[in-house]
Amino acid sequence: MDLLNIQAIILAAGKGKRMLSDTPKVLHKICGIPIINCIKRTLSSIGIEVPIIVLGHKWELVKEYTEEPNLSVLQKEQLGTGHAVKVCMPHLTDSSKDILILSGDMPLITPETLNSFIEFYYSTKANLSILSLDVNNPTGYGRIIRDNKMGVERIVEEKDATSIEKKIKEVFSGIYLVKQRMLQEALENLDNFNMQKEYYLTDIVHYIYNKYGKVNSFKAPNSKECMGINDRYQLSEANLYQQEQIQKKLNMSGVTIINPLNTYIEWNVKIEKDVTIYPGVNLLGDTVIESGCTIGPNCTIQDSHISKNSHVFHSCINQSRLGENVKCGPFANLRPGSILKNNVKIGNFVEIKNSEINDTTSVSHLSYVGDATVGKNVNIGAGTITCNYDGFQKNRTIIQDDAFIGSNSTLIPPLTIEKNTLIAAGSVITENVKENSLAIARSKQECKENWVPAWKNKMKGNLTKK
Repeated sequence: MDLLNIQAIILAAGKGKRMLSDTPKVLHKICGIPIINCIKRTLSSIGIEVPIIVLGHKWELVKEYTEEPNLSVLQKEQLGTGHAVKVCMPHLTDSSKDILILSGDMPLITPETLNSFIEFYYSTKANLSILSLDVNNPTGYGRIIRDNKMGVERIVEEKDATSIEKKIKEVFSGIYLVKQRMLQEALENLDNFNMQKEYYLTDIVHYIYNKYGKVNSFKAPNSKECMGINDRYQLSEANLYQQEQIQKKLNMSGVTIINPLNTYIEWNVKIEKDVTIYPGVNLLGDTVIESGCTIGPNCTIQDSHISKNSHVFHSCINQSRLGENVKCGPFANLRPGSILKNNVKIGNFVEIKNSEINDTTSVSHLSYVGDATVGKNVNIGAGTITCNYDGFQKNRTIIQDDAFIGSNSTLIPPLTIEKNTLIAAGSVITENVKENSLAIARSKQECKENWVPAWKNKMKGNLTKK
């Protein structure tokens, strides 16, 4: 099997009317990855790196979001799948190559199935092989019509099938592997004499069968892999199936997922062994969870790195990095650019944004730390606020090692609080604080004895006059 001799074509020009969306069908996502990129990644995993992608509806948008490398061609008029492949032919300059054609709405096809299909094509020395599947309800699929020797004679589309043909349960997946010169010849002989008035690519099967023979099919071992996405319900089905595959793979690599039905993990997420995922967890984007971590319940973590033996619960983390043995939550919000070093503790209702919190520092509750660098072994008391935005620009707060920030302190940057300092509770700090200093910035408490009874009597008198 020579994968270098295969050129892949992905048909991605359609609008996807039944999706009822302004977004092109192939850009809807399966577990965080656009459908078109799911297919590209599968091809890449078996060594087919640069497919030709046929674009049409909102082609600029599809091209923008399609992973490289690829060669894009534009089908200006959507005249059918046969016409879509025909616009690719000027780019197929090596006539000795075999052409693998895939539908752009089949994100679940696996490398294992594609490899088996390709091996079948070469081992049977076919001129054309198609990937088929058996389904209980074949509605909407093209039916496989076989000859008396079980060769594939033709594919008949649903709208053109007779009542007898519609009962056939072996259907076409949308994947072909064919000799290029025969494909070229068959495309030149296509017509659009059908109910749709389109040039069906499926008609190449009958043409090559009649003229050259050796047309066969390989049955997919799992029909789910050949699911085409045509509407939102099928999209949700595909997401559920792929989610099951992702979680199964993680389970088999040593990850515990307490409630799979209440957990969502996207395709790019990497999780090491001995991690426990509790219910209500959403792991998104390029997130990495190292070994020994406990995540959840009820966390959303996106594009973030959680290092060994850290614990996150009831919290949101986005584009941030946690060191080892960090405790985060409940109800913490780590916004982009947050870096927590080893043994940091972030407690309830704490928000961190674009800040570095160094080893063994604690921000236990009810605080906001934004655009700050916080040293080692710092304690930030409840209700502390860094006032990082002055209405025009963001300013940075620097808190050095071993500082103690009293509760309800307000830190107004640009500001540096040096080592081993203590900020008295309730202070509003506007100037730098020197090492080993106590900073107090609040009005002096004043107590007026017996003031309340007189005040109450006065208020009662005012109410009586009214």
